Amino acid sequence: MVFQFEEEEGHRWIPFTQSRSKFVYHGDEGWSGLHDIPMGNSVHRVTLGLALSNNDDLIEDYSGASLRFESRRLGTRRLAARIEVSRFRSSWRRQTLDALPPRRRHHSRSGATLRTVRTG
Repeated sequence: MVFQFEEEEGHRWIPFTQSRSKFVYHGDEGWSGLHDIPMGNSVHRVTLGLALSNNDDLIEDYSGASLRFESRRLGTRRLAARIEVSRFRSSWRRQTLDALPPRRRHHSRSGATLRTVRTG
């Protein structure tokens, strides 16, 4: 069973970022979720985002917080800006780590085993 709630905003030239709020329950994995708390008016908005053991978006679970500031009128109604700062901590399930080849693992400062990925 899925319950879905959406916030709808009237048509704007530059809309605010949609809320990412969701709470999910899985019988084997338990609860996870994200919650955005928007505060402001029709021109400026500050959003506090909280993640609690979110395992619905990525392979790893992550928890943390974010702070986003949005302004959709910077001198004119056709110019806007948004900045977001976030801090998240990830945790990996033992099954995921065991599936990695031994030579591709290393330990982080927190003691979690992570996979080394090379880009470029």
